[in-house]
Amino acid sequence: MKRFSILILTALFLIPLCLQGRDQVRAEEIIVLIDNGQPVDFRDVEIVGILDFTGVDDRRLVRDSRSFWGFLNQGSRVYECRVRVPVRFIDCVFQDDVLAYYNDRNRDVLNVVFYENVTFEGCRFMGKAHFKYVKFLRNAEFANTSYRDEALFKYTEFSGPVDFSRSRFEGEANFKYVKFPNAARFEDAVFRREANFKFATVDTDADFRNAEFRGEANFKYTKFFGSAFFNGGSFYRLANFKYTKFSEKPDFDETEFAGSTDFKYTKVQGRTWKHFR
Repeated sequence: MKRFSILILTALFLIPLCLQGRDQVRAEEIIVLIDNGQPVDFRDVEIVGILDFTGVDDRRLVRDSRSFWGFLNQGSRVYECRVRVPVRFIDCVFQDDVLAYYNDRNRDVLNVVFYENVTFEGCRFMGKAHFKYVKFLRNAEFANTSYRDEALFKYTEFSGPVDFSRSRFEGEANFKYVKFPNAARFEDAVFRREANFKFATVDTDADFRNAEFRGEANFKYTKFFGSAFFNGGSFYRLANFKYTKFSEKPDFDETEFAGSTDFKYTKVQGRTWKHFR
């Protein structure tokens, strides 16, 4: 009986430990690491609070248009917020927004520049993920990530290869006007809402093999200067390739088009799409 009681007490002690889950890190602690010049490296932790990279101390004014528009009380100041250390998150959960861009209505605009490699591998973004206008001067790794809200990468500048393979986008995935100077990997990605790559440019290979587009796939005016792989993919709504330009013949082998398609004015190697159907 005594032994049985000890087992019960031990089990009751262990239950709270099991329920605690992963360790928690406050978002502001990460900004402190960056300000102190220390690498950011976390695995299997939960980030609590809004992680705002525009809050770093290292910033400089890059443009001030207030002087010209001052008499109208308009214009803005644009700041560059510089993150000079490697940033690495593996299998982490971000409970709140992750922000690397800020605009307070034509006053101050804050854009983040990452000088070293940035990794968000296997992470879950429970809030917004805003990387609009961000500059990644080295590699950017977002493989196997999931986004519950909007994933905003509009006007983002990448310098190295970009990996979003096996990622899941529950909200809009906005890559409008993005320039991919190296390989862009989106194979096995799932887009539950609109996947917006309008006006994007891919200088080398674009890999969308086995990708699933549940909302509109918007590749209008997109330019592919390398190989473009869509084989094995699924388009459940509008597959919009209007005005898209392919420098090489794209691969649509075993691709499912369950919704409507628009290849009007699409060009492949300088010729209209109908020559390659």
